[in-house]
Order: sequence, then C-alpha cells, then structure tokens
Amino acid sequence: MGIKQYKAHSLYNLGEVNYKLGQYSDALDNIEKSLKIFSEMGDKLGITFGLINKAQVYQKLGKYSQSLAIALKSLKLAQEIGTLE
Repeated sequence: MGIKQYKAHSLYNLGEVNYKLGQYSDALDNIEKSLKIFSEMGDKLGITFGLINKAQVYQKLGKYSQSLAIALKSLKLAQEIGTLE
C-alpha cells in the first residue's frame, strides 16, 4: 500500500469518525478528500465505500434526494466491480 492509499484510507476513516460524532460537515469534507484520492488511483472499491458513507451523511442531514442519487451511484459501481456477488 502506497502513501496515497494510506492517506485515502485515513481520510475515509476520519470521515467515519466525524459522522459518528455528528460532525457532518467535517465528515463530508474528509469523505470528499478520500474520494478524490481513490478516484486518482482508480480504486473503485474505495470509491464505492466512500460513496456509501457520503450517502449516509446526506441522509442524516435530511437531504434524501442527494442521498438516494449517491447511493444508487455506489450500487451501480459495486455491481460493475462485482462486490455484490
């Protein structure tokens, strides 16, 4: 695992902690940063999990249409890479 991958996973984990602490703005910020790195690396599994977390944050914020759109994007990506099998 390279430095970029460690950074992406660290930001992802920090976003999860922010979410659990109710720090939704910080959670979105860290999830977005991790998604950018996962995208740069072509890590579709990382992107899938990042999108799931992002959808959960939007759900907590009451932004249900955004949450649904992101969750569906995550589902589509998961199906493409075969993580649902």
